[in-house]
Amino acid sequence: MSSSALKLGSASLPPAGLLGAGLSAHALRAAGALPLVFGTDSQGRLFARDLASMPHFLLAGGQNEKQALLQAMAASLMAAMTPAELKLALIDSAASDFAPFAGVPHLASPAALSQDEALSALEAAAAEMDRRFSLIAKVKGRNIAWFNEHLRELSGRDGELEPLPRMAVFVSELAMLSGQALDILVRLAQLGASCGIHCVVAAGSAAPDLVSRVVLGNFPCRACLNVATAEESVNMLGLAGAERIANPGELLFLSKPVALGGELLRVQAAFPSGMALQALCAWWKAHAPA
Repeated sequence: MSSSALKLGSASLPPAGLLGAGLSAHALRAAGALPLVFGTDSQGRLFARDLASMPHFLLAGGQNEKQALLQAMAASLMAAMTPAELKLALIDSAASDFAPFAGVPHLASPAALSQDEALSALEAAAAEMDRRFSLIAKVKGRNIAWFNEHLRELSGRDGELEPLPRMAVFVSELAMLSGQALDILVRLAQLGASCGIHCVVAAGSAAPDLVSRVVLGNFPCRACLNVATAEESVNMLGLAGAERIANPGELLFLSKPVALGGELLRVQAAFPSGMALQALCAWWKAHAPA
């Protein structure tokens, strides 16, 4: 596979293999508009899903592996998309979960490290969602895909318009959010997808008092690493089993609730090395558009 960077207009994407074998920008973009890499399936094949289609994702359990999987998902988006196509809003409960991404050009703002900063980041995402709704409604559009597809004709009719990048809001620990911040997260999950705002949220525990019915109702696509009890597995996935996961990095993935026909898939999570993450972030810092 060529090691040259993939060209997109005047922008480039990282060289093939920078993040890992088989993780070229071409391969990732084939997985969808917002490719999230989880690892490999039971046949050893790359397991990636389109966040735009999910359109949000909830992860629970695996305190030791949660950070690495979140980093892998954020990195897979950055390996496939330019800063003009993607903005990241990172809420980092441990002040280390997203530390490797400090300073990359995809960030909408520096990572939020406290509850106050988390609330501000979510308020900014909600304000951006409302701005996009107004902009799309003004041109009688349907959603972000329609808006960006018709941008050239819209610009001639409605003045100069800029394409809307997708936005992924990562929350490394749901327990960090309460009150107004949690309400805003739920609103983003309810309304954000049509204007290109998607949420990836993790929780160390899947206990019902943390991962509530309201949260679950707005995050139909879910996965569990190892959890403490069968109750947590049932709460997240509708079935017991995640409490028996023994292999490090193994997870159970559910694309939609079992009651709606969802099927549990066993995935071996992929964790890029610290060197690979460092190389990806350094490449973007060196190649950030002026």
